[in-house]
Amino acid sequence: MTTTTTGTTYQWQEDNGSGFTNIINGPNYAGAITSTLQLIGLPTLYTGYKYRCVVDGINDNEIVLRFTTIWNGNTNTDWLTASNWNCNVVPDQYTDVIIPGGLINNPILNANTAVRSVRVYPGVPVLIKASNQLDIKGN
Repeated sequence: MTTTTTGTTYQWQEDNGSGFTNIINGPNYAGAITSTLQLIGLPTLYTGYKYRCVVDGINDNEIVLRFTTIWNGNTNTDWLTASNWNCNVVPDQYTDVIIPGGLINNPILNANTAVRSVRVYPGVPVLIKASNQLDIKGN
């Protein structure tokens, strides 16, 4: 993330639902006092966390973190095969899913699973096998 505000001092902050607190560099963050904050290996449960940069004592715009993955069907039709997703990770309850059209392999759900949201392009079949469900968690 990069702030669009120019200044001489920068401090990135995070709000995980308890109010904004200063970020320090560590396993998940680099650049906490620069104009660009690097997010490193954040888990999807950070969905909804808010970030902002304080530039010369003034709060910049908030950025809300979201995780989105796109079905590519590169390997087969199995929803639970990581290589069928553009980020090579099977989506979970914190992930927004996009299923585009024009692919050879359309997804088939063979087990119960949950996602944050799902967008299926018109005319694209998504098969949910009997006795399985796709739980859409929302916010």
